[in-house]
Amino acid sequence: MNKNKFTISWGDFSRYRSSMFGLSIIGIMVFHYFEHIRSAHLLLKSEQFWDYYIGSTGVDFLLFLSGMGLFYPLTKNDDICQFYKKRLVRILPAYLLVSMPFFAWRDFIHLHTGILTFIRDLLFLNFIDHADTTY
Repeated sequence: MNKNKFTISWGDFSRYRSSMFGLSIIGIMVFHYFEHIRSAHLLLKSEQFWDYYIGSTGVDFLLFLSGMGLFYPLTKNDDICQFYKKRLVRILPAYLLVSMPFFAWRDFIHLHTGILTFIRDLLFLNFIDHADTTY
C-alpha cells in the first residue's frame, strides 16, 4: 500500500480557504478583463480559451467556498434562528449604511417616487417584482 497517496480532506478547505478565495477572486477579475476585451472585439485566439472554456468558474468556486464557510457554523448549532440572527446583525448595518442614502436620493430627489418605493427598494421587493437591478 502506498503511504504517499495524495488525498484531500474537508479540513483542507478550511486551512487553505483564504488562498482559494484569493484565487477565485483573481479568476473573476480575469473573466471581467476578457469580457471587456470581447465587448471591444479585441479578443485574440490565445485568449479565447479563457473566455470560452474557463469563463466565470471563479464565481462558481467563490460561491462554493462561501457555502462551505456557512455550512460548518450551521452544523455546530442546532438553533437556526440564532444562526440567521447572527448573520443579520453583522450584515444589516453595513447594508443600511450604504443603501439608505442611495435609495433616499434616488426615490425622493431624482425620481420623486416616494416613501413606498423607498421601502420596497430597501426590502428588495422592486428587484423581485420589476427586476430593478440598479443597486
